[in-house]
Amino acid sequence: VQKFSAEGKKVVFVGDGINDSAALAYADVSVSFASGSDLARETADIVLTNDRVSDVIVAQDLARHTFALVKQNIGIVGVPNLSALLIGTFLPVNPIAAVFLNNGSCLVAAGNAIRALGFKAKELPEVDASSVEVLVEPILSEASEVRPITKSSIDDKTPTPSIQLDLSALSSRVGLSYQKISARRRRSDFIDWISAHDPEGYGWEYSKDRNNYSMVAANS
Repeated sequence: VQKFSAEGKKVVFVGDGINDSAALAYADVSVSFASGSDLARETADIVLTNDRVSDVIVAQDLARHTFALVKQNIGIVGVPNLSALLIGTFLPVNPIAAVFLNNGSCLVAAGNAIRALGFKAKELPEVDASSVEVLVEPILSEASEVRPITKSSIDDKTPTPSIQLDLSALSSRVGLSYQKISARRRRSDFIDWISAHDPEGYGWEYSKDRNNYSMVAANS
């Protein structure tokens, strides 16, 4: 990040872990997720609430749309008032007309700004899931066996001992939304609750430091 910044480039960094915090701080624009670590969320300029990386593109489009409205409003307010100022320098201007001109341009600009509420994101092209061989490569400890979670293993619902999954992979496995899992993960009954939704009855424990979920035990 520092290298690109030194070259004069604008850097956007997306991360959700504690180890990403330094890069998030150095980036010109930093993006994290609601399910990310507390430090990453506090450091990031933008926090995406639905944990979809594709929403970085939506956020960019929304920023461009909003900035375009800002430039329009500068013209809506600035042009009439500057014109009236120039005219008033050489010719008398009725005070009532000046008030209507000033306040009227502000009202028009305010109405134009409301258009930001009607922003609609562009539809992103769909990705063929069959062309993706590996959905998640879990972060394992040195003592664990490194076995990537492939699309076929998730479809077969075959659990791998000592595996760790990120939020996206766990959501796909148990069939629950990101938001529902994130809301329940800090509760004491989370392991029992998630095991009730796991296809093999396995429990999953959230690690705040690694920002992932570890398989802990089968629910009897």
